[in-house]
Amino acid sequence: MTQIGVLLNDWEMAVCEVTAKLRTDHWQPKAHWDRDKATNYDENLYGCKGEMAVAKALSMFWNGFDYGPEIAREGDVGKYAVKATLHKDGHLIFQDKHRMGVQTILAIVGTNKVRLAGWLHFDTAKTIVASGIGRKERRRPDEPFMCWWIPQTALEGMEWLPIVYSPEVVKL
Repeated sequence: MTQIGVLLNDWEMAVCEVTAKLRTDHWQPKAHWDRDKATNYDENLYGCKGEMAVAKALSMFWNGFDYGPEIAREGDVGKYAVKATLHKDGHLIFQDKHRMGVQTILAIVGTNKVRLAGWLHFDTAKTIVASGIGRKERRRPDEPFMCWWIPQTALEGMEWLPIVYSPEVVKL
């Protein structure tokens, strides 16, 4: 499996910080188990960094902020969904509300370096968990929906995305 590395420059980092602030101040979750996301600037910031890194790697425009619900958007960057984590051994986590058939990329976020660890479709994730790899459980006890946790070793390599990477991308 091929992973790629992206280095965010000072301007890109500043855009991520402004966008994370907008998300923190203006997104209004409807369900009680999502309410902490409205005020969690740090989670919004590393999510923005992951999305910015994918946009940079794929030479695509990144809108950064959208008032619509996640289920209504085509993707976070173009047609791609992006899930970010600070954990080096982090999992790609799908929830019931995620759409089937959307290529979802896992971004492992550092201060200004992002590792794109791989990608998967939600429907494939369900099959992988059913085969005994990863796990299906609630993320927090008070959430009504299930999550599918997929380890990085079970992800498709970044080389399998039908795209041309920007020259700044480093193959890991």
